This record gives sequence, C-alpha cells and structure tokens, in this order.
Amino acid sequence: MAFQRSSFSFRTSDFWVSVKLQGFHAPPDPKSQFVGELSLRQDQIHQKRFHTHVLDEFPLGPDRYATLRFAARQLVHSELHAHLRSLSSSLSLDPSIYEALAPYIKSMALKLANRNGSLGFIMVAQLEILSIDYVDALFDDLSDSMGLLAIGSSNGGSTSSSFSLDFVVEKLGAERILERGDGDLGTCSICLEELSDGKGSELIRMPCSHVYHPSCILRWFNMEKKTCPNCRCQFHAQ
Repeated sequence: MAFQRSSFSFRTSDFWVSVKLQGFHAPPDPKSQFVGELSLRQDQIHQKRFHTHVLDEFPLGPDRYATLRFAARQLVHSELHAHLRSLSSSLSLDPSIYEALAPYIKSMALKLANRNGSLGFIMVAQLEILSIDYVDALFDDLSDSMGLLAIGSSNGGSTSSSFSLDFVVEKLGAERILERGDGDLGTCSICLEELSDGKGSELIRMPCSHVYHPSCILRWFNMEKKTCPNCRCQFHAQ
C-alpha cells in the first residue's frame, strides 16, 4: 500500500504517550545504505490533577524534533530497539517510550515494502508525552481548618457542607456584593442562571473578578474543586 496511517496510545511507568504515525512508500536510493527515514515531533506536557480534575496544564519546554534513518539490518527486532533507543538519548527521555515504538515502526515498514520485498519508506510520527502530578488535598495548607468550619447557606440556614461563605471571603479573598439590578452581570457559570434578579441578592465575586451565586460557589468547592469554574484560576488560602 502507498500510504499508511495509525494512531495509538500506551503508558510507561512515568508517562502517558499518544502517537500519530504516518508513512508512505519511497523507493530506496541504491547508492545509500539507508532504506527508510523517520521524522519525529515530540510535545511534552505536564498536568497537575486533583483526582480526575485537571488543575493546571503546561508544556515542558519547546517542541522537539529529530530524524532517524534506517539501514535494512536495523529493522530486525533487536537492532530496531537499539536504534530507536538513540532517539531517547538525543531527546533526553525515557528509552522505554521509543522502544515501545519498535513494533509499530516495523509493522508499517513491512506494509510499505514493494511487492518484491524491497523496503523503502518515509514515516512521520507526532508524540504527545504527558506526565501527571497528583495533588492530595484541595487546600493543603488549611485542610485541617476547613474541616472545623461551621457552614452557612446564602439565606442563613445550615448545610452539611465543609465550606462556609466566611471561609471563601476571609481565606480565599472573595468579596460579598449586592446585585442592584442596574447592570447585566451575565450568568452564573455553575448553574447557568442569570445573576441579576432585581431583588438585591447577595453575590460572591472571586479574586479573579468572576461572580457567582453564594450557594453555587459553595457547592463547587464542596465538590473538591480549587479553581475558578470560569477561568480556572487557582485559589490559595491566605
């Protein structure tokens, strides 16, 4: 076949790896010992998570590029593993990531071979390499204090939650405001209802300036969230 495409994922001890691999047949140069070429782009991303919730995500350095040429003997299984290991050395990454590519490289190369069995191929691989750091507590520095707080709802009643409006205002730097009915505050991004009801209701403005119903933001924090529901700004207890 003239063109091949494959997408797959795997996990090593430290990384989650997603790969997009494409290849097409290219007759080998009879004057060269090489029968194939692999061009690779590597994106490395790091996430901070609390359980399954992504708190923050950022790239670890710029994208990296590398090119690897293959002689026919380097497509033998053991030789292929060793040859791909040189990629991990040049890109400063766990060798197991590139060794895991070996069976996919070999399989696609054989599919791109001529009918007479002669090999000639060009492949392009894009790797997204993800590392994850899990956060154990919502607010590590005040986790004990949170459990001791008495909770009040927006109308003065009691709830079974573990956060209070006093905690959100005093420790997270939020501000109590009154809705005066003279402007459009938009909608609460938690409940999706209008913030302006014309009744002078109390609202909560977070340090990032986004505004919520008091009961909504309490419910958000009591689901073990630690970021703004709108902009994902991280809040830290003061």
